[in-house]
Amino acid sequence: MKPSFAMLALLFAIPAAAQDVSTSFTLGTPTSNCIPVQTQDGVSTNGQGAVCPNGFYGGSGTQITLPNDPANPNNPLTMYSCTVAVISNTVPTYSTTTPGPPGSLVQSVSCPVEYSYFSTVWTGTLTYNYVSVRERHCIGGRGAHCVTAYYPVWQSGGGTLSTPQPPPPPPQPIVTTATLTLQKAPCDPTLVCQIVPSDSSIVSGATFDVGNSSLTIKNADGSVSSSPLDSVQMNANGDDGNSYTITGDGILYDQAGNSNQTVEIQIVVTSNDGGPFAVTSGTLSITTTTPP
Repeated sequence: MKPSFAMLALLFAIPAAAQDVSTSFTLGTPTSNCIPVQTQDGVSTNGQGAVCPNGFYGGSGTQITLPNDPANPNNPLTMYSCTVAVISNTVPTYSTTTPGPPGSLVQSVSCPVEYSYFSTVWTGTLTYNYVSVRERHCIGGRGAHCVTAYYPVWQSGGGTLSTPQPPPPPPQPIVTTATLTLQKAPCDPTLVCQIVPSDSSIVSGATFDVGNSSLTIKNADGSVSSSPLDSVQMNANGDDGNSYTITGDGILYDQAGNSNQTVEIQIVVTSNDGGPFAVTSGTLSITTTTPP
């Protein structure tokens, strides 16, 4: 029997389920506090990453760090608040007269993680493998004695973790920068300098009050923007005191006190024969951040 067009349409309308992102890792020999991660997804970690049942520094719950985060590529995955529960425990019995079969401690693990624009929970398992080894254990102090018996000894370990596919990142703001070349313009004796851009399609003119660290800009549409500059620096060009480079930067506000712009200005001022300084060259850069 041939499928109807309605059935075919229904099949194609069913969206494919998003696949989880996952990772697996192997563990090396435990240290006093943590178990180092040897490989992640088949690649050596070069000593990065660890599973720490009592926290990275002790006195805490299980914490895990891996060198690569599949949900946030090119960044490590660090989980500070993991909870674990025993799924099965077949670890060989402690201090027996005969060897026991190899066994494992298998735990479920759940780790919430907060990312910059979403939160998720990584879930999976941790597996610790042990073998039964004949060893001599001694106890010192009063009543000191030694016992030779079979004890569980670490053999290997590993883990798997997965989480739902993260959502796409939110739209980013659009950042544009307009840099204008400045023409020659006068300064008054208090070093309030007129700013004349060579292209007046964005800015028709400006006033740079060096002493008061302020910049007032007249935009091409007739509006006025101003900036109480965060910093102004003045550096001599040579030793004769006739030329200086002055720079300033800050947030640019419109007449209503709102801002989505920053400004940077650099001018070269010179004085001929001890006369007033004048702008001889420079640049004015305005960076605008537009919300998505």
